Order: sequence, then structure tokens, then C-alpha cells
Amino acid sequence: MSDVWAGPGYWLASDGKWYAPELHPSLVQPPAEATPETPEGAAPEVPTRYAWGNGLSHSPVHSGDPGSGPAGWSETGVPPRSAGADPYSDLYVSGPTEPQRRKRIGRRPLAWGAAALGAVVAVVGILVAVSGQNTRWDPKVLGIVHFVEKNRGLSFKRPVNIEFLAGAQFDKEVSVPTPTSQSDRTALRRTLSELRALGLVHGNVNLASSENALNQADVVGLYVDAKKTVFVRGTKLTPYVRVTLAHELTHALQDQYFDLTTLDNRAKGDQDALTALVEGDAVRVQDLYEQQLSAADKRAYQKSQNQIQKGSGKTSNVPEILGDIDSFPYAFGPTFVDSLDADGGTAGINRAFRKPPVAEAQIVDPVKYPLGWKPARVPPPPITAGERRLDKPSSFGQVSLFEVLGGRLGYDKAWAAVQGWQGDNSVPYEDHGHTCIAVDVAMGSAAATTQLTQTADQWAQGIPGAVVSQTGRRVELRSCDPGPSAPAPPKINPSAFDVLSARAEIIDGFMTSDHADFALGACIADHIIVGVGPSAYGELTANTLSASQEAQLRQLVVTSAQSCQAEGVS
Repeated sequence: MSDVWAGPGYWLASDGKWYAPELHPSLVQPPAEATPETPEGAAPEVPTRYAWGNGLSHSPVHSGDPGSGPAGWSETGVPPRSAGADPYSDLYVSGPTEPQRRKRIGRRPLAWGAAALGAVVAVVGILVAVSGQNTRWDPKVLGIVHFVEKNRGLSFKRPVNIEFLAGAQFDKEVSVPTPTSQSDRTALRRTLSELRALGLVHGNVNLASSENALNQADVVGLYVDAKKTVFVRGTKLTPYVRVTLAHELTHALQDQYFDLTTLDNRAKGDQDALTALVEGDAVRVQDLYEQQLSAADKRAYQKSQNQIQKGSGKTSNVPEILGDIDSFPYAFGPTFVDSLDADGGTAGINRAFRKPPVAEAQIVDPVKYPLGWKPARVPPPPITAGERRLDKPSSFGQVSLFEVLGGRLGYDKAWAAVQGWQGDNSVPYEDHGHTCIAVDVAMGSAAATTQLTQTADQWAQGIPGAVVSQTGRRVELRSCDPGPSAPAPPKINPSAFDVLSARAEIIDGFMTSDHADFALGACIADHIIVGVGPSAYGELTANTLSASQEAQLRQLVVTSAQSCQAEGVS
């Protein structure tokens, strides 16, 4: 190591020092740290179960174009939303004032995945925040820094400050401030009314407290672009913390090349689509780091994950939709980014940061993104005499519509109903003192329009006062807040969102383990879901299965793949 160039082959590292050729990260593995204890504040070990991700509203890396542009990434509790964001954006108006990028406990491992696919990797997230410039890297993290650089195909332009916090300190960092202003309280009440109007919550829910419960139970790392610092839950460099750092340092690297704050401010369409790209990229590097851990470190990592997920039990009273909103980028972003990587390597991922996706539909079906597909422009729903618009019109989103329908009708009907989605627009309004919301959806065919109309009619039967209408290939849903005493939505287990998330994970498993493309992975996943059937959907999201269940699912994978080949999908 030297402060000056020492001859041919010497290379300049992120700490500003010159290193010998044989020490280049492409030739050496990250140093193996001792396996430490579990993160501070973690609860006793329990079997892993589903945990939240971040925001409604993981193959070798090729060397690629490093990208260009200044540096910075923002996130406020759940990612900040622009005027074109989904109708739940006001839920977070009372959130942290400084931009932050959070990493939560991510996708759960599917019990049958390893046997059926070879490897469907479990993802764990960490929250990191950035504060202040640093001229040197902390020596303890250099191995992780070099790993991130090598596997993301970009080199850090400057060191990133990292702060390790005990549990109570970290919880304070991620807490959503209690709304104090009248405008904040009004916005939260209105958001609650809109969620009730859509049949997604019932009763008087404290949204700020619910978000805090999710953050404190699930968030393990945070990156705040304004401070250029990473905050991590835990004061020791455990395997879990190291994996977390791989995720959050990827955010810092994104920030230095693509200026995430500016990217966020300029986002068009669904903010969630951009967030899924950013988080999916970080999860991909995180997964690669986890895969290269020693066997002992992998066991320690899994134990820590299980312990932290124990804290998710504290969120049992939090409305499911809030966790789903937080989960979207982690559930679907990795599959989207893996598709980019399969098609264009690192350069393909970098191009997506320069021209981000604009719709949830592109994330759920990555094939639409490189084809240049964009959602149709849909005029905002009309406001009639006696009604008063409460906010600007905004896109609603294919997955958001799926959530609304699926919360009442389950996965099968809801997913089939949104397949012809081409675009939408929504607007909140007041009608005789009641908060209401209207959503106009453009469909791609007459048959798709009829199917959505019929499914939405079934949904409306469970929402007092909800109305569905059809004009040409447009379907409109209107509903007003029925009040806190309205009946609770039915309990569907697993939820429609859980099944859709499992579908994404199955697809990603085939893409990363078997090098299948998205179309083949999706075909096999859909056949598997049909083969399992609604009564056994719990097997798709379970952590443990009996030997007979595992054998049946393994055989189902084989027959599903054969069916797809027979259909010409290969």
C-alpha cells in the first residue's frame, strides 16, 4: 500500500491508497471476519416468517458502462412521492424531514424453493442513513466496499461515513414524528378515509403509530443522502450487519453516480417503480454477498434474521396494506433488476437508472420495460357539481388496483382482472362531507374490460356505496368513506399480495438458478400456482413443509416446465 503510484499494475482504491496488483478485489475475497453475536436488541430465535419490505404507495455481474452524473438518494420513511404518486402518498406527510433510503427485512425464503429450484435466496434488508463527509473508509468495512464495487461494476468516488447504533438509538432514527400541525393531522385523516373507502382498512387506525411499529420492527439499515452517512442497527460487525452494509453501500454507490435525490425529484409516473429499481439493485448485491459467506456465517446470518423477524410479531395489529405498501420494491424489484442484468449486464442496469421505469406494471412484468411500453394517458375522473377535489389527479397503478380487488376477492380473481391494465388516473374528492376516491382504468381489450368490470362489481358489493361503471374500454371505480364502523374486510390467508410476491420469487429463482428468461419463469410460476390451487396457497409462502408436500411441489415444478415447453415457451 502506498500514497503514490508504485509501478505498473498498481491500482487506486476507494481509500485513496495505491495497492499491489495481487490485492485487487477481482483477485481476492473479502476478509472473513469472526462470527459475532446477534444484533443488539434482537428478540429470541423463532422460525422465519413473512416480513415487510419498502413502498407500494437478486447471477454474475458483467462489467459495464459506469454511468455518469452527480451524486445523492432520498427516502422519507416510505419513499417520498411526487405529485404523480399513488393516492396513499399523504400517509407519509408527517414522516422524517430529511431524505432517507431504508432497508427492511425483505423477502422470506420459500420452504420448497431450494428443493424445487435449486436456490431461491432469502433476502434480508437493512436500513442505512448517511451523515457527513468522510475522507477515509473505516478499515473494518473495506472488504465489503471492494465487494460492492466489484459486483456492481462501479467504484466509489469518495468514502462513505458509517455509524453503528444500538437498538434504542436506531429506533429513534427511524421513528415517524407525531403529526403536530393541523395540516398534517388533516392529511392523515383524509388518507385514512381514502383507505377505508377502498376497503383496505377499517376502524380508527393511527397511521403514524402503525408506520413507526413497522419501522422499529423491520428496518435494520438506513441511507440518508443529505448527510452522506449509513446508519446500521447494531454496534458489532456481525454477518447480518455485513450483509446489511452490502445493501446500503450499494445505495451510496448509486447516489454517487446517479444522484438519487435528483432522480427521485424528477421521477415520472409511479414513484414505486423507481423505488423498486433502486432497492432491487441493492438487494441483488446484498444477495451475492450473502451467498459468499462461510457456512458458519450463513448460519449466524439466518439466526439473526429469524431473531429480528420475531419483532415483526409486534406489527400484528398494523393494517396489512401498510406492510404491503412498504414491501413492494423488495418483493418485485429484484426480479426486475435480474431481468435487466440478464439482458444487458451492469450496463443494462445503469441505463435503467438514466431512464427509470414509470409504472408498477413494468416492474411486475419486466418484459414491458425494454420494449419501451408506457402506460396509456387517462383523463382524470370527472368531478360533478356538489363535489370538491381534494388533491391533484395521480396514477393509481396496476398492483395498487390488484391490492384493492385482492383484499376482498383473493389472488385468482384480482390478478386475472388486472391483466389487461393499460393505464389509469385517480382523484380524491369530497362529496357532502365524505372523503371519496375515483379511479378510471384503461383496459387493452373488450374482453379485459368486461372481466375487470365484473370483478370490480363483486368488490363493490362488499363496500357500502361503492359504484362501478364502464364506458368503452374504461372502467371507473368510485367509493366514499363508510366510516369507522363499517365491517372489516375478510381475512384471506395468504393474502393476494403474498401470493403475488411468492410468484415473483419463484420467477426470480428460475432466472438466477436456471438462467431462464422472465417469460419462461413466469409461465412456470403461473402453472405452479394453478397446480397448487387456492386451498393450498399457504404452501407457496410457508417456511416449512412436510416431506410429501415438498415432493409434490418438486413434481409440480417438473410438470409445469414441461407444460410451458409444450406451449412453446422456452
